[in-house]
Amino acid sequence: MKYLLLLEKIKSESRTERLLGWKQIGSDCDDLQLTDELIRDLYRIAHKEEDPEVKAEASLTLSEVVQRQLSAAGKKRLRKKRRRKTFVRHKRLAAYWLWDPFREPSIVVSSFDLNHIKRDENAETVIGRRVGFEEFPFTEFHRYQAWRNGWERVRANLEFEPNAVCIVGRVGLFGRKAIAELKDPNSRFSLPTQDGPSGLEIDELFHCVHEKIGYQDEDVHRTERNGSIIKDYAIVQRYPMLLGSGPITVVHIAGAKSLGSLGAAQWAAFNLFQQTGTYDGIPLPEKTLANSRMEALVSVEAEISEAPWKPRIQLERLVIDNRHVWNIEKGIWEKGPLHRISVLIHDDNSYDILFDGQLIQMEECQGKRLLRAAVEQKAETGREILDLELLAADQTIWSKRDGEPNVRGRLQDLKGRWVNTAIRVDRDVRLVKDVEVYRVEKGTTKLVKSCIGSGGANP
Repeated sequence: MKYLLLLEKIKSESRTERLLGWKQIGSDCDDLQLTDELIRDLYRIAHKEEDPEVKAEASLTLSEVVQRQLSAAGKKRLRKKRRRKTFVRHKRLAAYWLWDPFREPSIVVSSFDLNHIKRDENAETVIGRRVGFEEFPFTEFHRYQAWRNGWERVRANLEFEPNAVCIVGRVGLFGRKAIAELKDPNSRFSLPTQDGPSGLEIDELFHCVHEKIGYQDEDVHRTERNGSIIKDYAIVQRYPMLLGSGPITVVHIAGAKSLGSLGAAQWAAFNLFQQTGTYDGIPLPEKTLANSRMEALVSVEAEISEAPWKPRIQLERLVIDNRHVWNIEKGIWEKGPLHRISVLIHDDNSYDILFDGQLIQMEECQGKRLLRAAVEQKAETGREILDLELLAADQTIWSKRDGEPNVRGRLQDLKGRWVNTAIRVDRDVRLVKDVEVYRVEKGTTKLVKSCIGSGGANP
């Protein structure tokens, strides 16, 4: 009865009544005994809310409700001793961090092709075994025919704003709108987005994974067949995107062929959870954020036969935030090499920092503003040695003037946390890597100034 009264409140024409209704649901959620179906109804109502303040309160309330439900469910499972010790949730492991966004209302989107009915276990099925109903009750699964603008149909039929989206298969399978809204333009690994071949033969231009190496170089990992053995490549990516009224987390699992997709799904859903050395799984690097990016490249081998695939999966590369590289042999995180630092200034004077052409998730702070100023200084003067007094006097960096020791200390901090060997701190402080400054003007990106190699600044 109490729930029905609150339901009437949040549906009321009165903005004040709706606001109070959501607040009361948040405070009384433990007594309301909300089922998963009732929570889905609340999400549908919140999705239709047009008042920004009421919508924000509804979002806050629903997030709290979901967390309480999951906490209660977790305690119940532990009491029944139904969970194995190796799968106890640990927020600092990459495996749980990868899938955690799907604990709130989210979707998994996959495709099918009527001309190529698969005989093997679907990658979507593997993911479904990980994102199970018990721990992820608010995750929905959608399937659409490939190359038929499936993402537009998903958006049209969706009754809530997803917290996360998992795309199974290359993004191009779901149409141009999917490429525009879900494909990460700053990714290290990418798959071709054009239409594929009509048959089952291997097309070297389509069945491959492209990898950015350094700033301009690129490596291509192509699907190969050697007798009855086929070797495919696949990617597992997690990155933030803007969709509708707010940010979402995208997890992209795709292979050059269906074998790669199956192998990537198994790696993300099971292999990533396995014990690694002294760890229960691969740990996250320090300073990993909720909106950090993860990219993995896996190779998958299997024998072609009438039986289902028995894939042999090998992790080839694992990178977080384009700077932490997992050393597979040693089982530790290492900082990847850095060749070039770029600053991209937008029309509104906001800016991004790129390492070797890839966007870095760096929060706005004095350190980020200092790095921008150092890059601009070197690009302007062509000198490696930084003028610390000039940086200390730059009011765009500091709220008040800081002396040289503070600037030196901040640069030392940047060296340790972000740029590694790009900055050398001795008697002088040197920025030794190539730098570029770009400006976006009327939708066009122009190179304003740079200092490449030892040739000095370029106009």
